[in-house]
Amino acid sequence: MLPLERDEFPLSKKICFLNHGALGVTPQSIWKRVHEINLETEKNPIHFYDREGRALFLTVRTKLADYVGSKVSELMVLPNATYGINAILKSLRFNPGDEIVITDQEYGAYKRIWADFEQRDGVKVVIACLPVHDPSRDDLLNSVLGCFTNKTKLLFVSQITSTTALLLPVQELCARARATGIMTIVDGAHVPGQIPLNIEAVGADCYVGNCHKWLYAPRSCGFISLREEFHSDLKPLITSWGPETNPNQYEPLVDDYAWLGTVNWANYFALPEALDFHQSVMTSEARAAVAELAQQAYTELLALPNVTPVFSRWSEYGLLMFSVHLPIPAEQAQLAYEFLALQHQIEVQIGSLGNFSRMRICINCYNSPEDIDKLMTYLAKALKQFCD
Repeated sequence: MLPLERDEFPLSKKICFLNHGALGVTPQSIWKRVHEINLETEKNPIHFYDREGRALFLTVRTKLADYVGSKVSELMVLPNATYGINAILKSLRFNPGDEIVITDQEYGAYKRIWADFEQRDGVKVVIACLPVHDPSRDDLLNSVLGCFTNKTKLLFVSQITSTTALLLPVQELCARARATGIMTIVDGAHVPGQIPLNIEAVGADCYVGNCHKWLYAPRSCGFISLREEFHSDLKPLITSWGPETNPNQYEPLVDDYAWLGTVNWANYFALPEALDFHQSVMTSEARAAVAELAQQAYTELLALPNVTPVFSRWSEYGLLMFSVHLPIPAEQAQLAYEFLALQHQIEVQIGSLGNFSRMRICINCYNSPEDIDKLMTYLAKALKQFCD
């Protein structure tokens, strides 16, 4: 742990928090900035919304675009990655018999969208089954490419899978898809702030991400980066003023998604300070310390009986999260989670994977060796209780 970092975060001192990737934790200083923006708004709400808003959005978009490697004209802040995914997917139209390729490791909430596509458009959703017992890069690549056919119209894939923390070769997947006329959407919810990101280099037609996870921004702060050629296809999920907010310089990606009725923009406008905080805290030395702590946790976990890696090369790619297989039966996964979280105040992600359970660990600058010690103590008890 970097000794002063824990106090920067409003985390309860009772909590051993090893699940940063779920919802993130926003620093005290960023919440202070949100409060300042809200107070500034109240001095003259009409002026703030009608005259200052657009310029502030441009400032935020410019700084974020530089950070994630996107063109400013192709990027817009949105409440979260799920919102962005819904925005683009619900704007697309397919013909009966068209195929959409996804993986079996996508964020669970999107299952309802795929079902809607099948019912509404008569498309076939093809699920690529990703190997989860320490796959190689080629294993992951081929498991997706093997699902492409001449009917494939869309590839939807996560750069880092949510539950298993697999890092997929999205740059090559997008290049292969583009070469055959397949549209690509990449879910980068866990990428910004965890590993370096250059959206233009990824080559996706659409890339969505969150800023509230690894970038320390307040919740309800994500983004979409969409190639210019698709802007006319994008339909707002909420119909508001749109072109009438800026009739002379109408930008669909901006005007249709900034004015969603009267909403609080403070979380968006605090993003520049969150980016500055991330850069000041996660220096190369600090990042190395966090990575070392993550490696310690990983090594100690694999020393437990029948605990095996999902993806052993996570540290080679700079990830600060990883998953392991637990010998706990799948039907006991929720009980094991409740044992750690509710009885012992240890927050990790535990869920089922096949017939057994898996656990995802996320390490951040506020974690300490004592957090790992506590996890190991009570996980050993959980293994004994739920495996016997």
